[in-house]
This record gives sequence, structure tokens and C-alpha cells, in this order.
Amino acid sequence: MTQIIKLEGGNTRKSIATWNNHKEDFTDPTYILITRNDTDMIERGYFQQSNHEYSDGTSSVIAPSLVIRNHWGDELWIDGCNCGYGGEGPHGSEKILKDIGLPREIIHQVFYRHVYELERKQEEDGTYEFIGDGSSKYTDNPTLNKGHILIKDGNLIIQHKEKYSDLEDTIEFTKHYESHFLGSVKQCLIFASYDDVKEHGYTGFSTTMIGRRSLYKFILFGEDNRQIWLNPMFDGKTQLIDEPSVRIIMSALGYDLGATVHPKIEWIKKNILSIKPVNTTLTFHDETGGI
Repeated sequence: MTQIIKLEGGNTRKSIATWNNHKEDFTDPTYILITRNDTDMIERGYFQQSNHEYSDGTSSVIAPSLVIRNHWGDELWIDGCNCGYGGEGPHGSEKILKDIGLPREIIHQVFYRHVYELERKQEEDGTYEFIGDGSSKYTDNPTLNKGHILIKDGNLIIQHKEKYSDLEDTIEFTKHYESHFLGSVKQCLIFASYDDVKEHGYTGFSTTMIGRRSLYKFILFGEDNRQIWLNPMFDGKTQLIDEPSVRIIMSALGYDLGATVHPKIEWIKKNILSIKPVNTTLTFHDETGGI
């Protein structure tokens, strides 16, 4: 499989030029994905690390807005043609879909769908069907749109941009990104003090305070080097394992921390809690007998 990737800052004219240079190999595609929000692409695995690295060792993530796959499995990625409104980007996508020869009623949906995902039904008849209803969880849901995605040391990191957000919003955000990005929680690292956060490097650029760093006290580690960084409010009146926010979030993710206790163990001296919630409440088996 060959990937032709031309991410040129969202310039529609450049993307159309790229299409014209390669369209002879992609006018009979098996799959088309066009999105308005980058996170819909990133969720499906279409992203790259940018070449620019910030002072803290993080790099931003760049994603295409249009992906076309042909019957050989080759893919063309461009970022100047998108969907979901009446602007230049969707009109660029419209031109590409016309070149492919799709029916008019299918092409016209590019202006109304925030996720335009098409798959060929059968090789023989060449017809296509939409995948999903065209909505985007990230464009249409303000809670899920509060994530900032970056890469650090090979890890894909989703930072919750809201500091001390409503706990229900934090839970909705965390449950969604856990199921769609992490796969499952392998470890949870929680800090009591911001000094410990700084020492361990869980800081990120602030979207609300220019020149300041956001500090993340609640880190979830998942599969495939993926992490979620949160900053819920702690009341500071109990040990970390008894913090109401800690218990509520972990319970929402399906992990039981047990009865409220105050154990005297070594990690309390550092005010850092490391939880590895493995086989705490439920073990799921698939039909083949695997775990």
C-alpha cells in the first residue's frame, strides 16, 4: 500500500492541483472519507506528527481532510478539501467527487455532512453507500470539542483544555476519548501537587493564558502509546485515593477503588498515586475464549 500525503496548510487550490496530478489512479475508489473536524480523521488513524517541536518536547498533530483509497489499497491524503458547509473547501471536494463520477445526489451531501464517509458496496456494480449519519461528535458536541491532541515521545496525547471543568463534562469527555482512543485504561497516574506535575513534565500550552503552562494532575494511559491528560478539581482534604473526583471518574470508567481507607504506604509520602486498575471488577471474554 502506498500513501501519497500532501498536507499543505489547508490550501484548496494546492489540494486540487495534487488531485489533478494523481487522479488517474483514484477515479475508481473503494473508500472516501472527508471531514470538517481534524479529530474525526485522527480517531480513524489518519494523522501525522508535525515537523515543528515545541520547547517542552511536544509536537502538534496534522491530519488530512480528505482521504481516498483505491482498489490496490493506495491512499491519497490532502487537507484543502473538506465538507459540511458552503465554502471553498467543500467546493473543492465537490470537484473531486464529480471527477470520480458519483451520482449528483451523493455529491451534494458534501455540503451538509460533517463526516462524509463512503464505501463501495460491491466491486461488480460500482455503487457506494454512506457510513454513518454524517454527524461529527467533535463538531456538534461542545464537550468533546475541548480536546487538544499532540504527540510527545511517541505518545499520542489528548489534553482536556478545560481547567476545573464541570465533573459531568469531564466524565463525558474522558469516557468518549477512552473508548475511541485509548482502547482501555492500563494505568492511571494522579498528582496531588502542581510541583509534582511540573517535575514529571505533564504540562501543556494554555488556551486561556498566553505565555502560561496548563498543568495536568490526572493522567490515563491506554493502549498503543495513547494518553488522556485531565485537570479535575480536588478538594485537598483527603488522601488522593479518597478524593471524590478520583473516585467518581474511575467509577465512571468501570474501575472500583474499594472502600474509603487511609493506608500508610510509601507513595503517600510523595503525594503521588499510581493506580493500575487490572481485573478490579469485571473480566470480559469474547466468544473465542480470549480475554
